[in-house]
Amino acid sequence: MKQILLLTISVLSQPLFAQMLDEEKILKQISDKACQCIDSIAVQNREKIKVINDISGCIDEQTDGLQLMLKLNQTLAPLETYLDKGEGEHVVESKGDVEIAIDFNKNSQEYRDYYYKIERYLMQNCESMIEKVASNDMPNEKSVSKNPEALRFYELGVLESKDQNFEKANEYYREALRIDPNFAFAWDNMGLNYRRMNQFDKAIEAYENSLKLDPAGKMPLQNSAIVYVYQKDFKKAIEAYERLGKIYPGDPEVYYGLAHIYTDHLDQPELALDYACKAYIGYLDIKSPYRTDAEHMISVLYFQMEKKNQIDQFKAILKKYNLNWAD
Repeated sequence: MKQILLLTISVLSQPLFAQMLDEEKILKQISDKACQCIDSIAVQNREKIKVINDISGCIDEQTDGLQLMLKLNQTLAPLETYLDKGEGEHVVESKGDVEIAIDFNKNSQEYRDYYYKIERYLMQNCESMIEKVASNDMPNEKSVSKNPEALRFYELGVLESKDQNFEKANEYYREALRIDPNFAFAWDNMGLNYRRMNQFDKAIEAYENSLKLDPAGKMPLQNSAIVYVYQKDFKKAIEAYERLGKIYPGDPEVYYGLAHIYTDHLDQPELALDYACKAYIGYLDIKSPYRTDAEHMISVLYFQMEKKNQIDQFKAILKKYNLNWAD
């Protein structure tokens, strides 16, 4: 199967690309289409990996278009003589044929570079992307109540949480739990709201109640670690991530959480970098957009280690994971 397409475009005296766009405008136009696609993805009662695969598909759909638009823009820009027509319109005066290669091979570095441009943009600008990447995994037997009245109070709590009325939301969650004490998601959301209100001990208590119902609950396990970080109890935070890692071995969220602690709080950049590399590779494997967060952390660690004259150690750790870094 041919994976590189050569396009030959004739450049004639005509208003081709009437408004030559800069790279940021092209990226925005293409990425907004991907964001619209992501907005239509269903997340309820679906495993996170399936949601991530759908998100990746939305980005793939736009990657070839981004290649074409950017390469066309880059190729024509130096060839043309601009004649101002007003309102930003220009006439292309150059003549001749221009050949543009579009790489369809999803495993090639060139394809990935364009894919990652869209992914980075979406992680900063697409609200649907951010929300759906953070969505919970598929619920288990005790995650969601089967009692209609408990569900009604739970939904009222969700609405209040969206309006940032966290105390009122927790009143509804407590009522849902009064009706159905085995409603794990109500405990999870209550814990999250307590964290938002800086009531950390109550947040931990809510998460532990959820874990009594579902010991493998990923959301309470991960959020317990985050609460301990807020409390600056880094020993317990590390233990919480290790607890999560035992249940979900190889999960990049565990590596990223540990990297964050050792980067921002314990000043151990070498250990942090090792975990950050594991997180980066793990996110790559599952096509998670959180890859961009790990990428940013590796960048931060580069500058931290540069100040400590540890660039050789930095390069050695990346080499260990077959990663490259442009100084």
